[in-house]
Amino acid sequence: MFPKPVLSLVIPNYNFGRFLQELLAGLDGLAGRDRLQVIVADGGSKDDSLTIARQFLRPHDQLLRGPDDGQADAIGKGLAEATGDWFMFQNSDDLFDLSALEAFLENPPHHGSHAVIAYDQDILVETNARWERRAAFRHSTPIGWRQLSWSIYYTNQATIYNRAMAQKTGFDSGKCFAMDYDFVVRFFKQHRPRVFVAHRVLGIQRLHADTKTSNMQSVCEAESADIRSLEFRPLDRVIGFSEAVRYHFSKRVAAWCGK
Repeated sequence: MFPKPVLSLVIPNYNFGRFLQELLAGLDGLAGRDRLQVIVADGGSKDDSLTIARQFLRPHDQLLRGPDDGQADAIGKGLAEATGDWFMFQNSDDLFDLSALEAFLENPPHHGSHAVIAYDQDILVETNARWERRAAFRHSTPIGWRQLSWSIYYTNQATIYNRAMAQKTGFDSGKCFAMDYDFVVRFFKQHRPRVFVAHRVLGIQRLHADTKTSNMQSVCEAESADIRSLEFRPLDRVIGFSEAVRYHFSKRVAAWCGK
Protein backbone atom coordinates (compact mmCIF):
# COMPACT_ATOMS: atom_id res chain seq x y z
CA MET A 1 0.00 0.00 0.00
CA PHE A 2 1.18 3.48 -0.82
CA PRO A 3 0.89 6.20 1.83
CA LYS A 4 -1.60 9.00 1.32
CA PRO A 5 0.09 11.44 -1.04
CA VAL A 6 1.30 14.78 0.24
CA LEU A 7 0.71 16.48 -3.12
CA SER A 8 -1.61 15.72 -6.03
CA LEU A 9 -0.20 17.14 -9.26
CA VAL A 10 -2.58 17.40 -12.23
CA ILE A 11 -0.97 17.65 -15.67
CA PRO A 12 -3.36 18.51 -18.53
CA ASN A 13 -1.92 17.42 -21.87
CA TYR A 14 -2.77 17.35 -25.54
CA ASN A 15 -0.16 16.36 -28.13
CA PHE A 16 2.76 17.68 -26.07
CA GLY A 17 4.54 14.35 -25.68
CA ARG A 18 7.90 15.90 -26.58
CA PHE A 19 7.68 18.06 -23.46
CA LEU A 20 5.69 15.68 -21.25
CA GLN A 21 8.54 13.18 -21.30
CA GLU A 22 11.01 15.69 -19.85
CA LEU A 23 8.57 16.72 -17.13
CA LEU A 24 7.67 13.17 -16.08
CA ALA A 25 11.26 11.93 -16.26
CA GLY A 26 12.29 14.65 -13.84
CA LEU A 27 9.51 13.75 -11.44
CA ASP A 28 10.45 10.06 -11.70
CA GLY A 29 13.80 10.69 -10.04
CA LEU A 30 12.43 12.60 -7.07
CA ALA A 31 13.26 11.53 -3.57
CA GLY A 32 9.85 10.97 -1.99
CA ARG A 33 8.18 10.18 -5.33
CA ASP A 34 5.74 7.89 -3.50
CA ARG A 35 4.39 10.97 -1.70
CA LEU A 36 3.53 12.61 -5.03
CA GLN A 37 0.34 11.61 -6.87
CA VAL A 38 0.64 12.45 -10.57
CA ILE A 39 -2.59 12.68 -12.56
CA VAL A 40 -2.13 13.10 -16.31
CA ALA A 41 -5.37 14.29 -17.92
CA ASP A 42 -4.92 13.68 -21.63
CA GLY A 43 -7.51 15.10 -24.02
CA GLY A 44 -7.09 12.49 -26.77
CA SER A 45 -3.54 13.06 -27.96
CA LYS A 46 -2.54 11.68 -31.36
CA ASP A 47 1.19 11.69 -30.64
CA ASP A 48 3.14 9.45 -28.23
CA SER A 49 1.84 11.14 -25.06
CA LEU A 50 -0.05 8.09 -23.76
CA THR A 51 2.95 5.80 -24.24
CA ILE A 52 5.15 8.27 -22.39
CA ALA A 53 2.64 8.65 -19.56
CA ARG A 54 2.37 4.88 -19.10
CA GLN A 55 6.16 4.64 -19.00
CA PHE A 56 6.53 6.97 -16.04
CA LEU A 57 3.29 6.77 -14.04
CA ARG A 58 3.23 4.57 -10.96
CA PRO A 59 0.41 2.46 -9.46
CA HIS A 60 -0.79 5.28 -7.17
CA ASP A 61 -0.93 7.75 -10.10
CA GLN A 62 -3.71 8.11 -12.67
CA LEU A 63 -3.97 8.51 -16.42
CA LEU A 64 -7.27 10.07 -17.50
CA ARG A 65 -7.87 9.56 -21.23
CA GLY A 66 -10.40 10.76 -23.74
CA PRO A 67 -11.93 13.92 -25.16
CA ASP A 68 -12.53 16.87 -22.88
CA ASP A 69 -13.96 20.36 -23.20
CA GLY A 70 -10.57 22.05 -22.99
CA GLN A 71 -7.81 22.58 -20.48
CA ALA A 72 -10.05 23.74 -17.64
CA ASP A 73 -12.23 20.65 -18.01
CA ALA A 74 -9.14 18.42 -18.01
CA ILE A 75 -7.78 20.05 -14.85
CA GLY A 76 -11.17 19.79 -13.17
CA LYS A 77 -11.40 16.08 -13.94
CA GLY A 78 -7.93 15.56 -12.51
CA LEU A 79 -8.72 17.60 -9.40
CA ALA A 80 -11.82 15.48 -8.78
CA GLU A 81 -9.56 12.40 -8.57
CA ALA A 82 -6.93 14.04 -6.34
CA THR A 83 -6.42 12.57 -2.86
CA GLY A 84 -3.34 14.42 -1.61
CA ASP A 85 -3.32 16.96 1.19
CA TRP A 86 -2.21 19.57 -1.35
CA PHE A 87 -2.99 20.28 -5.00
CA MET A 88 -1.40 22.05 -7.93
CA PHE A 89 -1.48 21.77 -11.70
CA GLN A 90 1.39 22.07 -14.11
CA ASN A 91 1.24 22.43 -17.88
CA SER A 92 2.86 19.51 -19.66
CA ASP A 93 5.39 21.75 -21.41
CA ASP A 94 6.61 23.35 -18.16
CA LEU A 95 9.10 22.10 -15.55
CA PHE A 96 9.96 22.21 -11.86
CA ASP A 97 12.98 23.10 -9.83
CA LEU A 98 13.17 19.55 -8.53
CA SER A 99 15.12 20.37 -5.36
CA ALA A 100 12.32 22.72 -4.26
CA LEU A 101 9.67 20.11 -4.99
CA GLU A 102 11.61 17.48 -3.06
CA ALA A 103 11.88 19.82 -0.08
CA PHE A 104 8.11 20.41 -0.13
CA LEU A 105 7.32 16.69 -0.25
CA GLU A 106 9.70 16.09 2.64
CA ASN A 107 8.37 18.85 4.90
CA PRO A 108 5.12 20.52 3.73
CA PRO A 109 3.72 23.38 5.83
CA HIS A 110 1.00 22.45 8.30
CA HIS A 111 -2.59 22.74 7.06
CA GLY A 112 -3.76 24.48 10.17
CA SER A 113 -1.53 27.45 9.46
CA HIS A 114 -1.69 28.02 5.70
CA ALA A 115 -3.88 27.03 2.76
CA VAL A 116 -1.68 28.40 -0.04
CA ILE A 117 2.07 28.00 -0.56
CA ALA A 118 3.39 30.67 -2.93
CA TYR A 119 6.70 29.97 -4.63
CA ASP A 120 8.66 32.06 -7.12
CA GLN A 121 8.81 31.34 -10.85
CA ASP A 122 11.42 31.27 -13.60
CA ILE A 123 10.98 31.00 -17.37
CA LEU A 124 12.69 28.99 -20.10
CA VAL A 125 13.42 30.90 -23.31
CA GLU A 126 14.80 29.28 -26.45
CA THR A 127 18.01 31.06 -27.43
CA ASN A 128 20.44 29.86 -30.11
CA ALA A 129 18.83 26.39 -30.24
CA ARG A 130 19.07 25.92 -26.46
CA TRP A 131 16.78 26.62 -23.53
CA GLU A 132 17.95 29.41 -21.26
CA ARG A 133 16.52 29.73 -17.76
CA ARG A 134 15.79 33.27 -16.61
CA ALA A 135 14.34 34.81 -13.47
CA ALA A 136 10.67 35.79 -13.77
CA PHE A 137 8.30 36.50 -10.86
CA ARG A 138 9.47 36.96 -7.28
CA HIS A 139 7.06 37.33 -4.34
CA SER A 140 7.65 39.78 -1.53
CA THR A 141 4.59 39.48 0.75
CA PRO A 142 1.24 37.65 0.60
CA ILE A 143 -1.36 39.23 -1.67
CA GLY A 144 -4.99 39.80 -0.70
CA TRP A 145 -7.91 38.85 -2.94
CA ARG A 146 -8.73 42.42 -4.00
CA GLN A 147 -5.21 42.96 -5.31
CA LEU A 148 -5.87 40.06 -7.68
CA SER A 149 -8.10 42.43 -9.64
CA TRP A 150 -4.87 43.80 -11.15
CA SER A 151 -2.85 40.65 -11.83
CA ILE A 152 -2.84 36.91 -11.20
CA TYR A 153 0.31 36.96 -9.00
CA TYR A 154 -0.18 33.29 -8.00
CA THR A 155 0.80 31.39 -11.14
CA ASN A 156 -0.10 27.74 -11.58
CA GLN A 157 3.56 26.83 -12.16
CA ALA A 158 4.50 27.95 -8.66
CA THR A 159 1.47 27.82 -6.35
CA ILE A 160 0.26 24.95 -4.18
CA TYR A 161 -3.25 24.86 -2.66
CA ASN A 162 -5.10 23.04 0.07
CA ARG A 163 -6.65 20.24 -1.99
CA ALA A 164 -10.02 20.09 -0.20
CA MET A 165 -10.49 23.85 -0.62
CA ALA A 166 -9.46 23.64 -4.27
CA GLN A 167 -12.10 20.97 -4.89
CA LYS A 168 -14.76 23.22 -3.38
CA THR A 169 -13.71 26.04 -5.74
CA GLY A 170 -13.29 23.96 -8.91
CA PHE A 171 -12.48 25.06 -12.45
CA ASP A 172 -14.76 26.75 -14.96
CA SER A 173 -14.72 24.65 -18.15
CA GLY A 174 -16.12 27.63 -20.03
CA LYS A 175 -12.76 29.39 -19.81
CA CYS A 176 -10.41 28.75 -22.75
CA PHE A 177 -7.38 30.65 -21.47
CA ALA A 178 -7.85 32.41 -18.14
CA MET A 179 -9.03 29.37 -16.17
CA ASP A 180 -6.05 29.76 -13.82
CA TYR A 181 -6.82 33.42 -13.13
CA ASP A 182 -10.50 32.59 -12.63
CA PHE A 183 -9.61 29.80 -10.20
CA VAL A 184 -7.19 31.95 -8.21
CA VAL A 185 -9.67 34.81 -7.85
CA ARG A 186 -12.55 32.57 -6.79
CA PHE A 187 -10.34 30.52 -4.44
CA PHE A 188 -9.11 33.62 -2.63
CA LYS A 189 -12.51 35.29 -2.59
CA GLN A 190 -14.20 32.14 -1.25
CA HIS A 191 -11.64 31.00 1.32
CA ARG A 192 -9.59 34.13 2.21
CA PRO A 193 -6.64 31.78 2.80
CA ARG A 194 -3.49 32.40 4.77
CA VAL A 195 -0.53 32.36 2.40
CA PHE A 196 2.98 31.11 3.12
CA VAL A 197 5.53 32.80 0.83
CA ALA A 198 8.38 30.36 0.27
CA HIS A 199 10.89 32.75 -1.38
CA ARG A 200 12.19 29.92 -3.53
CA VAL A 201 11.69 29.02 -7.19
CA LEU A 202 9.44 26.03 -7.78
CA GLY A 203 7.92 26.36 -11.26
CA ILE A 204 9.61 27.02 -14.59
CA GLN A 205 7.38 28.16 -17.44
CA ARG A 206 8.53 27.30 -20.95
CA LEU A 207 7.90 29.98 -23.57
CA HIS A 208 7.63 28.71 -27.15
CA ALA A 209 5.63 29.30 -30.31
CA ASP A 210 2.94 26.68 -29.57
CA THR A 211 1.87 27.97 -26.15
CA LYS A 212 -1.47 29.64 -25.48
CA THR A 213 0.48 32.59 -24.15
CA SER A 214 1.91 33.04 -27.64
CA ASN A 215 -1.31 32.47 -29.58
CA MET A 216 -4.35 33.48 -27.52
CA GLN A 217 -3.64 36.88 -25.99
CA SER A 218 -6.91 38.40 -27.24
CA VAL A 219 -8.88 35.55 -25.61
CA CYS A 220 -6.90 36.02 -22.41
CA GLU A 221 -7.66 39.73 -22.28
CA ALA A 222 -11.38 39.23 -22.92
CA GLU A 223 -11.77 36.44 -20.35
CA SER A 224 -9.73 38.32 -17.74
CA ALA A 225 -11.91 41.41 -18.22
CA ASP A 226 -15.04 39.28 -17.73
CA ILE A 227 -13.63 37.81 -14.52
CA ARG A 228 -12.80 41.24 -13.11
CA SER A 229 -16.27 42.52 -13.98
CA LEU A 230 -17.99 39.55 -12.35
CA GLU A 231 -15.87 39.09 -9.22
CA PHE A 232 -14.83 42.62 -8.23
CA ARG A 233 -16.97 45.66 -7.45
CA PRO A 234 -15.56 49.10 -8.35
CA LEU A 235 -14.59 49.69 -4.71
CA ASP A 236 -12.77 46.34 -4.63
CA ARG A 237 -10.68 47.43 -7.62
CA VAL A 238 -9.85 50.77 -6.00
CA ILE A 239 -8.70 49.01 -2.83
CA GLY A 240 -6.85 46.43 -4.92
CA PHE A 241 -5.06 49.17 -6.83
CA SER A 242 -3.94 50.79 -3.59
CA GLU A 243 -2.66 47.43 -2.33
CA ALA A 244 -0.86 46.79 -5.61
CA VAL A 245 0.90 50.17 -5.46
CA ARG A 246 2.10 49.49 -1.91
CA TYR A 247 3.17 45.95 -2.88
CA HIS A 248 5.25 46.99 -5.86
CA PHE A 249 6.74 49.94 -3.97
CA SER A 250 7.84 47.58 -1.19
CA LYS A 251 9.48 45.33 -3.79
CA ARG A 252 11.41 48.30 -5.19
CA VAL A 253 12.53 49.32 -1.71
CA ALA A 254 13.66 45.77 -0.99
CA ALA A 255 15.61 45.71 -4.26
CA TRP A 256 17.27 49.04 -3.44
CA CYS A 257 18.23 47.69 -0.02
CA GLY A 258 19.66 44.55 -1.57
CA LYS A 259 17.17 42.18 0.02
